[in-house]
Amino acid sequence: MRKYLEGKFINNVIELFVSEDLRERECLKTILHRVYGRFMSMRFCIRALIANMCYRTIYGDRTENGIPEFLEIFCSIIHGFTVPVKKEHKQFLRTVLIPLHKYPYLEKFHEQLVACCVRFVLKDPTIGPMFWPVRSPSKEEMFIAEVANVINAMINDSNELRIKPHQQILFGVIDQLVRCMKSKHHSVAERAILIWSEEAMEILVDMDKASTWPKIIAAFIEVEKLSFV
Repeated sequence: MRKYLEGKFINNVIELFVSEDLRERECLKTILHRVYGRFMSMRFCIRALIANMCYRTIYGDRTENGIPEFLEIFCSIIHGFTVPVKKEHKQFLRTVLIPLHKYPYLEKFHEQLVACCVRFVLKDPTIGPMFWPVRSPSKEEMFIAEVANVINAMINDSNELRIKPHQQILFGVIDQLVRCMKSKHHSVAERAILIWSEEAMEILVDMDKASTWPKIIAAFIEVEKLSFV
């Protein structure tokens, strides 16, 4: 059967994801996912085709139709990655998933994108490069929520987020959230302040109170002073 699926057929299936019909895209997602699961020799090709569709959305004029479905497929693919994660998979994170955050209509597939990033971090917490949309307040709000989702997933996955293997993430996240608390955009600052009430963030901070609490408290004091100016 593989000889009938390879080449033109699978290319056409990928291209059909541009459809405006959600039901059609769901059907195509099921077909593509089953082909990927059954034919191991076609997996590299399918991943490459998905990446190409994402490139066309990021850098070209292709619509975002199909991107949520591609990300849902890839989320399940990431779940099956072996550790340590292969270089080609890390490349997909850096060249596809991270740039997708820059898409103007990120809200169209942000939920699926977050799920993929969470899966990657759970596989290998060291592979997530730091990116922050400082010029887009609406995206900053989404990123703050994404950070909370990632940290929460890491804590729930391991039941204990040890400091040493995740130290870089720990300090990077806290420093960025502290900067967001002092943002000139009210909605960003408010979202960053509210995030500290979430249980996942409380657990994260409690792991190294000596270095994290002074930064957070100083930021709260500065915000309070600014609010009365």
